[in-house]
Amino acid sequence: MDDRSAKQLAVTISLIIFSLVTAYNDQLPVILKWTLPGVDPSGSFLGLDAKALVAAFGGLKLGVLILLLERFVLTVAAWPISGRWAYHSTSGNFGIVDITIQGLWAGGTVIDYSVHLYKTSPQVVSVLQRKSIVAPYDTATGLVTKLQGKKLLIVYEVTGKDHEIKAKRGLLELSPTPDKRVMKGQWESTRINDDPGKPDRNMRIGDLTLFRPERFFDYCKTLS
Repeated sequence: MDDRSAKQLAVTISLIIFSLVTAYNDQLPVILKWTLPGVDPSGSFLGLDAKALVAAFGGLKLGVLILLLERFVLTVAAWPISGRWAYHSTSGNFGIVDITIQGLWAGGTVIDYSVHLYKTSPQVVSVLQRKSIVAPYDTATGLVTKLQGKKLLIVYEVTGKDHEIKAKRGLLELSPTPDKRVMKGQWESTRINDDPGKPDRNMRIGDLTLFRPERFFDYCKTLS
């Protein structure tokens, strides 16, 4: 399922609920008449026939239901990749990745991708185990994210705080593996490497291996 399908499914489920509660309007208790879309609470609205107000209130309830279902469906769809990861890139750097569901408004529920970059694996382990506070040398954020089936496509930007790295944007595709604690990523940087000591191609195209924290600890033992 992709993020567009999640939105469509949320709308479909909401309309089904709307149709069902409309059909059984007279059989529902008062509390549900005030909470469910498609139900006319006017009979308990101070005895007034406020049709315009009731219609507006019904539309508001339907909109809220769609938003809540959209977030729920997207959360379920992205569950295997959501949460905290640590990675090692073929570029040599390490990072801590947080993938979360953010937003609760029309078209605004998205998958958020944020990264703290580190130069060594012990720094990442120290942060994950909360043994010390280690400031990242740079950060990256997902400007655009799109869920396509089990894959996550990301347009990212590195801020370029570190004097050795210039701000750059790139494309990243994350894919699951048979091991649910590991993901693979392929990235392509949109900025040409200015360091003459490093091949341009190696800096513009590379791979990531992402691990759940406990799996990353095991991986780090193989590096020493």
